[in-house]
Amino acid sequence: MVVPRIDLSAPPSAGDARCGAALVDSGFAVLDGHGIPSSLWDRAASVAHAAFGLAAEVKARYRGPDDGSQRGYLEMRTVLRDGRAALDRKECWHARRPGHRFENLFPAEVPDLGPALLALIDAFDGLATRVLAGIDAFLGGSALAASVRDGDSVFRVNHYPELGGARDVRFAAHCDFDLITFLAGASAPGLEIEARDGHWHPLTPSASSLVVSAGDLLQAASGGRIPSVRHRVVTPARPDGGRLSLVYFVAPRPDVVLADGIVSGEEVDRRLRDAGYLR
Repeated sequence: MVVPRIDLSAPPSAGDARCGAALVDSGFAVLDGHGIPSSLWDRAASVAHAAFGLAAEVKARYRGPDDGSQRGYLEMRTVLRDGRAALDRKECWHARRPGHRFENLFPAEVPDLGPALLALIDAFDGLATRVLAGIDAFLGGSALAASVRDGDSVFRVNHYPELGGARDVRFAAHCDFDLITFLAGASAPGLEIEARDGHWHPLTPSASSLVVSAGDLLQAASGGRIPSVRHRVVTPARPDGGRLSLVYFVAPRPDVVLADGIVSGEEVDRRLRDAGYLR
């Protein structure tokens, strides 16, 4: 399985216009020359390690409410409230852009976490506008880039603890339900994407590259031309000390209406409810 690479350091007309086409076959692409210094996510990862290292009772004080706002801390869960097994084996810190209707919950014990995550959000927002403008051009429209301005995007730092080295799934097969997702700075391999033939293929970009993938909202907005592809995170064959990853889910404003009358906020809430993040 070949995942396309795009060098965004080329002029916008040559670089960005390829983003939509690149996502058609695999739903994923690797971005080089994206303009976001890796020092930003190195800093975010460093302070996130400190935040995850806080005592459980301290982290619990910053737990976000179960209202779909996806903010603050979320502990690792193996079973959801309704008794279903959780898809993932990770704990998370969430962050939203400044001015979002849901206020951030950052730990006072790690004062650098908020500034580090907000700086990365600002950089990702600029890149998202550029990539979505290219997808708009590919689709022959102009709505997607504008739809995420002051939107519902959310940043998540994932920490997958060591699972004893057993071959297992850290995050079960799933599709994201945003427009696009950026993945940066994973501390260990493990990401796999599913090909059309059902086989799984690892995707491990370089330390300076970003991964972009299509979500279910983009699949709907494109009339199925750009697919949302299942992916998962697996453990390695031997212990790796755990895995940290930085993920930015780019979503429109909740009132944006996509193809077939799908209302972005309603669809995201439905998916959050299905996944056990929303009561």
